[in-house]
Amino acid sequence: MAATLRHVAERAGVSVSTVSRAFSHPHLLAPQTVARVTAIAQEVGYVPNPLARGLITGTAANVGLIVPNLASRFFAELVKAAQARAREAGQGVLIAGTDGAAETEADAVRQFGPQVGGVILCSPRTTSARLKAMAADRPVVLVNRRVPGIPSVVVDTAAAVRAAVDLLADGGHRRVAYLPGPGKAWSDGERRRAVRERCAELGIEAVVLPEWEQAKGGHAGGVEAVPELLASGATAVVAFDDAIAAGVLTGLGDAGVAVPGRISVVGCDDMQALECRPRLTSITGRIGDAGRSAVELLLSLREGARGRSVRLPAELVVRESTGPRGAG
Repeated sequence: MAATLRHVAERAGVSVSTVSRAFSHPHLLAPQTVARVTAIAQEVGYVPNPLARGLITGTAANVGLIVPNLASRFFAELVKAAQARAREAGQGVLIAGTDGAAETEADAVRQFGPQVGGVILCSPRTTSARLKAMAADRPVVLVNRRVPGIPSVVVDTAAAVRAAVDLLADGGHRRVAYLPGPGKAWSDGERRRAVRERCAELGIEAVVLPEWEQAKGGHAGGVEAVPELLASGATAVVAFDDAIAAGVLTGLGDAGVAVPGRISVVGCDDMQALECRPRLTSITGRIGDAGRSAVELLLSLREGARGRSVRLPAELVVRESTGPRGAG
């Protein structure tokens, strides 16, 4: 059996991440630590170069990365960060887009086959049972999805959504709408739940626009949602992402509705906030950090480390699209 990072870590009395860093970023460690790790690696026959390890173990020096929407700025940022981190580790990245279809996710995993030494699935729509079956055959890391037993990286936007509801309630808003994202994404469920639960705790009303749930999403979907939003009587709205929120701003502007004078608008992911007028209050997605963390987690799994889950905090950034109820 080939030596792994864990073998070296146990012999050296350090963490797996320290061993990994000794080879990828030795300048971040004390010289004596690097020397000790290197010596033990040579002693047990550990090969740090992923290409060389691939020849020995048959594990491809590639990472499979599956995202639901390659055209999305949000996922483009994740792909960019993941590629950069993989490149630092001497890995290639094979990318597949699924258009949010669960069956396409499974097809992509099969098509990657032996070309990759593990797969990162971003916001997957596949059932938990099927994801567990995938993870039984190969290292798998999930991004923005939690399934017991599968390592994951999750940006905790739900906590920031609760903070957004607090902001709106403090401004006197008593009816807050939530505009869902398309495709029944896990993160959509988390944000929807956060709006409902926090509104209930504060004694204000949450409105999830049911007829809009099958809309196309994105900017066009946000525009289309405006008539139903106005009919709901909500004075504030939290959108699944910035693209939908930007569409809402466009639709409200076309209808002559003042923002935030009549309706306050909150987005999520902070990818288009500064381009909007008024500038959009949004929740930072930290998706670049998620991409880097997912690659690091996958590489550690391939080296024998135990699976774990990483939680990255999100933050509400208040700008011009929110204000007190009835202001202006």
